[in-house]
Amino acid sequence: MTNEGDETLATTLRCILVNYRSPWEMLHVCLDSLLGGGAGARCEVTLVDNASGDAVLEQVKAEFPAVKIIEMETNPGFAASVNRGLAEAGEDYILLLNTDAVPETDALPEMVAALEACGSGCAGGAPVQRGRSASGVHRDD
Repeated sequence: MTNEGDETLATTLRCILVNYRSPWEMLHVCLDSLLGGGAGARCEVTLVDNASGDAVLEQVKAEFPAVKIIEMETNPGFAASVNRGLAEAGEDYILLLNTDAVPETDALPEMVAALEACGSGCAGGAPVQRGRSASGVHRDD
């Protein structure tokens, strides 16, 4: 049920996404980056849906059958939904990711390697908009 990336991350990394009416196009890009190998890692993905009431979950089920979906009956908010996803996670590392985020190539294995090297309990990423680095400097990629 994992993607085709680094074998060492197969059972150590779970990504939890909280969804509330995310546009399919945006969510698709995010899931494809995680499960299609774009982020350079194998990971399990849990999508906690906050009672969106739209057709997106059916699209996720059809195109990304490896995604574990937790359907909330109401929208309890981001923190409660993250906690619900965490309650079922058993991996060594958890990635909380917004549905509009797309990890860059090799970001996930590099993150896990850095955490293991320094023994840290958490890490944070810098937001990067397409065409700009985290510092706001224009990037050519």
